Amino acid sequence: MITLEDLYEVEDPLRLFELSTQAISEHQHVIDRLASIRTRAAAALHAQGYSYKDLSRTLGVSAPRVGQLVSANDAPDMGVIRAWITLEQLLSEVVQTAGRPSREATSSTAINILRQSHGFDQDALMDLEFIRKMRNDVVHGRISVSEHTADIVSNKAEYLKALIVLWLSRETGRSSHEGLRQLDPLTETPRSRGSRFEIYRDANGQFRFRLLASNSEVLVVGEAYESKAGALSAINVLRGTASTAVIDDMGGQTRQSDRRTTSSGSKFELYKDSAGRYRFRITAASGEVVAVGELFETKASALQAIDRVRRAAASVPLNDAS
Repeated sequence: MITLEDLYEVEDPLRLFELSTQAISEHQHVIDRLASIRTRAAAALHAQGYSYKDLSRTLGVSAPRVGQLVSANDAPDMGVIRAWITLEQLLSEVVQTAGRPSREATSSTAINILRQSHGFDQDALMDLEFIRKMRNDVVHGRISVSEHTADIVSNKAEYLKALIVLWLSRETGRSSHEGLRQLDPLTETPRSRGSRFEIYRDANGQFRFRLLASNSEVLVVGEAYESKAGALSAINVLRGTASTAVIDDMGGQTRQSDRRTTSSGSKFELYKDSAGRYRFRITAASGEVVAVGELFETKASALQAIDRVRRAAASVPLNDAS
């Protein structure tokens, strides 16, 4: 491979032109790779919430050029980048909840914390590592993903977000409901001590909801939303579909009582994790995860929890703790 040092000894302009052209060709793959990394790094920064104007000042390039760099990325690659960013924000909250110093707020530290806990299954940890590696491969220009792969990553990320929120809810023990505000029109009684939906803000300022039993046990935890209206909309969906959603026993036969057609298309997916414990998640007709439940030692316990969600979701009051 031709180097700059090789060209220093060449005096003939024609020969110099030929050799420099050959050197460019030999190094083109490196140049292309660096350009790809540059555009994806800019896209990752933009996906973290930086505006073009912010990036223009930080990177020392014009705002239009930043826009060109970001828009040069394919939609599936951007989907992978965004999926990891939402998980990364929650993982930083895991580190904070565990009382670790802010300098240790890395995804590796958070994953190790989850690995050492007893409430996060190994399959989910493997999916976290998978998405992190996929994101790093995309940002470093090693791969470009297909729409199908991006959809798989997105679906895994949605479920993992719900699992992490459920873990955080257990670890922080947020069961105090003093001074909860009534929220019209869904709240039936203020300061309810019975079963209830609860809306709250997480450490990132996003709105989340959970369905609580009368003893403040968490039955299900929902997704994160930028606005309270988004969380309320999800609760309304759960209210309207939980009682008729089928149970899809992913490790066995669907119960005869649940072999029915629903207009909602929602369902409870019941499955066993790698540790042999039972879990369930509530999915919409689109397959999107709406909420996830706790873990249970027996299938009977998980089915009982599903029945409790079915009975409660349509009629329990809503408390606003946000």
